[in-house]
Amino acid sequence: METKSKTGAVIVAAGMSSRMQAFKPMLPLAEDTLIRTLIRQLLAAGASPIVLVVGRNGKELTAHVSDLPVECVCNPDYASTDMFCSVRIGMEQIRGRCESVLFSPGDCPCFSPESANALLREMETSQCPVFIPTYQGRRGHPVLLRQEIIEHILSYTGEGGLRGALQAYPGEQHLLPLEDPGLCMDADKPEDYQRLLAYAQAQKAAQKDKC
Repeated sequence: METKSKTGAVIVAAGMSSRMQAFKPMLPLAEDTLIRTLIRQLLAAGASPIVLVVGRNGKELTAHVSDLPVECVCNPDYASTDMFCSVRIGMEQIRGRCESVLFSPGDCPCFSPESANALLREMETSQCPVFIPTYQGRRGHPVLLRQEIIEHILSYTGEGGLRGALQAYPGEQHLLPLEDPGLCMDADKPEDYQRLLAYAQAQKAAQKDKC
């Protein structure tokens, strides 16, 4: 019988990447790729297990992360379903295996592990089931969810995807302001990806200056 861990993670990377016009998860970022950087950030925050939902180029992506402690599960209908379908597949895979779940799309790799740890510390002092990080008033990722809300997400049939499911949840939700621009950065479009590249390079330079 599997022992329940404290905090796991779900990443969804099954989309078509149509606006990016390239396969986003395996795009270069600093000295690695978007998806591997994201996985490493979650590992640095102590997340285990980590579930990665794949779709387009699923075999290639699974091989790309095969040396990392991540479980890949496929959304076979990735070409005809929205991201929320992948969210539910990931949540079903991790349900009952940990006390809380960090959730992120696969193109949001630039948050700091310190931000994820800040969310986890906040959860330790509150019974709130949903913690959403913000930067300058904008909601970002990863979102931290207690296991109890997963059943609500799996049963939700309304509009708006995960955000709609969370808005429909009647319980308390906590917004946590953090000084981390990476929380709100993604790679939806080529110009977004260029911003990610510049930000990751700046962060790398700042780390070198501290050494």
